[in-house]
Amino acid sequence: MVTRAEGQAGALEAALRAQGLDVVAVALTRVEALPGALPERRPGDVVAFTSANAARALAERGALGWLEGAEVAAVGQATAAALRALGVTPSLVPATATGAALAAALGPGRRVLHPRAREALDDLRAGVEALGGEYLPAPVYQVVPIPEAAQAVAAALPVDVIPLMSPSAARALAALGLDLGAARVVVIGPTTAAACEALGLRVAAVAAVATVEGLAGVAVGSGG
Repeated sequence: MVTRAEGQAGALEAALRAQGLDVVAVALTRVEALPGALPERRPGDVVAFTSANAARALAERGALGWLEGAEVAAVGQATAAALRALGVTPSLVPATATGAALAAALGPGRRVLHPRAREALDDLRAGVEALGGEYLPAPVYQVVPIPEAAQAVAAALPVDVIPLMSPSAARALAALGLDLGAARVVVIGPTTAAACEALGLRVAAVAAVATVEGLAGVAVGSGG
């Protein structure tokens, strides 16, 4: 069962089907772009993305020009791919797809602008500030639960595997309060895995590479 934000299941669904899996797509949330001024960029700044949704939200706002000439970093390969699809090439993608790893890769004393979800995790902030840098959040989207999701997920069960692409997906799934039975939860990276564990969702596998193809690969391996 694919549990992505509304309208965003396509790439993962295609990757799962390419692995020979039967797929039921259920939207748990929708992504809404937020208005508001973006931080002023200065020479030497880096704009760090920790989600593909942030890149798409900037595009929806018509604000990709804010990135022109900027040093851009992406937390993982899925986020980097989303940026490239919008014509933005990140110069840095850490080997481990976490905010902490991204902060470490950026190095000490950086001024980091972070287009993010309203409810984003603070691991990038903590990492930047621990290295003596300055962190400026820029909330550009929010994730909103879909009220009908519980009924749709209940109707789809039982399933063998539930792949999750983000902490927000994990939170939305856990909030349903449903018995997932023997379904195995597989995740795209360690940040989503940590969110699942905190929510009481047992993780069967974490993708070695943070892409939809990597997630589809571990879904096959965990599907029984």
